Amino acid sequence: MPGSWNPIHENHAIDAMAALVTFSGTIPNLLLAKALKRSEDVAFDAGLRSRGGMAGFQMVIGAEGVSSGATTQTRGRTFNSIIDDEETPLGSSRRVEQLVVTENQVAYRTWNYVSWTWQIERMRMLMSPAISMVQDAVSLATQRLEYLDRFRYDGDLSEMQLTSLLRAGSPFVAPHVFSGAKARRGRGSVMTRANVEGNYVANLRVRAEHQNRVEDFRILIVEDHVVIAADIADAVQRSGGQVLGPVSRLSEALAVIATVPCDAALLDINLGHETSYLAAEMLQAREVPFAFLTGSEGDEIESRYANIPVLRKPFSEMEIESCLQRLMASSGMPAL
Repeated sequence: MPGSWNPIHENHAIDAMAALVTFSGTIPNLLLAKALKRSEDVAFDAGLRSRGGMAGFQMVIGAEGVSSGATTQTRGRTFNSIIDDEETPLGSSRRVEQLVVTENQVAYRTWNYVSWTWQIERMRMLMSPAISMVQDAVSLATQRLEYLDRFRYDGDLSEMQLTSLLRAGSPFVAPHVFSGAKARRGRGSVMTRANVEGNYVANLRVRAEHQNRVEDFRILIVEDHVVIAADIADAVQRSGGQVLGPVSRLSEALAVIATVPCDAALLDINLGHETSYLAAEMLQAREVPFAFLTGSEGDEIESRYANIPVLRKPFSEMEIESCLQRLMASSGMPAL
């Protein structure tokens, strides 16, 4: 009877997991300092109470080999949760969770995976403060989700087949590893690599990556002021996005949402004698991210939309692009 693969843990096979968000530029010094302070507070409250700086080693390689080396400093900090490990010699410890905030990246890693529902909320709690503080200054470039799955084979090595691990519908690998990053018209990618150790342990490394680019994104514009609508459309097109509309009436917006696929939307709240809230409801039902546009500080947004981004007129082209980057960040990865 052929053997079978079994996850190394009782309920899952994940030995390590990482989520990384990289930025297209470098975070300014003052803003980075504020993001680090905020991340430190959040990490400490969450139990990540061991912190450290970032350092690397740079070598200069010439014709005769390595000629010099120097330690380099990267602006940023690590926050770690470290526990005593009962499986290792007395007095030793191991890192089980880590938050990293640097001048161009925010990353989360865990070596003590619990469950996806718990883990995604944990990632958001630890990563979101820094990301939300800097995303108006630097746009998001990529999001990456990585797993190291480990399995043991209980049969004869000659009968072992890795294909049972690397297939859609496998009970061992999360479904979004195969479908999530590819679902949004090719802007994501999935890379899978596997190897087997001599003791019948399979290491399955999966990386799902999403590129945050405006290219090919279909952006619905709902705005009843013709000049403002044209300016927004120009900004979207200069960023490489595709414009749906602009439309100026709620009925037109609903018709577009119902019949044309779109990736994000910009909704003017007040459309003459009506509002765009019904369009917002339809977008939420379709899991399409959107932002509100408003021309007055006094406009009150319904409490159910408290977490929706708002662009207040007049806004610049840079603000429009930053808002679109934020919307794309919320639409790309299946998890983050």
